[in-house]
Amino acid sequence: MNLTITDRASLERTLREHGIPLERWGVEKAKSPADLLKEILSGESTLQVLDGKLVRSLRVVFVDVCFNKEGKLLVLKEDRQIFADGRTRSRELEGSIGEKLVASEDEALGARRGLHEELGFPIDIEVRPYGISRETIESPSFPGLTSEYLKYRFSTTISADLFKAEGYVEDDGRKETYFVWTEAQS
Repeated sequence: MNLTITDRASLERTLREHGIPLERWGVEKAKSPADLLKEILSGESTLQVLDGKLVRSLRVVFVDVCFNKEGKLLVLKEDRQIFADGRTRSRELEGSIGEKLVASEDEALGARRGLHEELGFPIDIEVRPYGISRETIESPSFPGLTSEYLKYRFSTTISADLFKAEGYVEDDGRKETYFVWTEAQS
């Protein structure tokens, strides 16, 4: 059963009650309690207690963005994120982009939304599903908090009019995310 979290105080109380080390949050690569609260209130994640342990549950999509350049297959990868406070974070995503799904959002629609928000692609871009998996790990973004991910994988091959050889930059006001092209591994 999902816990009801309505504000920062109830979130931090719940995290402390379950021994989550909040002193490690909001430093280095870790996000803050405010970031988790935003996720919960937007419907991107939920908190529940499973076998006495606090677990963050979320559904995510990963999309591989490909481009065929003169017979070479290029794949877009996230290179780094630079936060407004100057911190830099590099992640090894399982696709070109990763996007959290909201509540009961359709996976393909979420994949297209992510491509639109992060790279400026048309919202009706074609995406092809190719896998689903589940993973439970300690969250790298929220130290000490177990996270259960239901992962949906998609791919898209873009046309020349969407291709930017220099890559892409997403600026959401809190951080800039840089994407670069790499040659696909055979």
